[in-house]
Amino acid sequence: MEQKKFKNDPRIELQALVWAEKPADRFVVINNQLLKEGGTIDTIVVEKINPDDIRLAEGNLKWYQAFQVR
Repeated sequence: MEQKKFKNDPRIELQALVWAEKPADRFVVINNQLLKEGGTIDTIVVEKINPDDIRLAEGNLKWYQAFQVR
């Protein structure tokens, strides 16, 4: 099992996360933009949407950002 590396990137404001069994039904709202898996915000790719976090990538850097209800 992969060890998740979490970081909070100041460029990313994860405002909403909707997880579903079917990957096509998953989405997040980042910086007021609705994104699905594979979507990009600036140079950052939303690689995977999990129930409680997302995996992001920029170049060969990968990290997770947790979703926190405010």
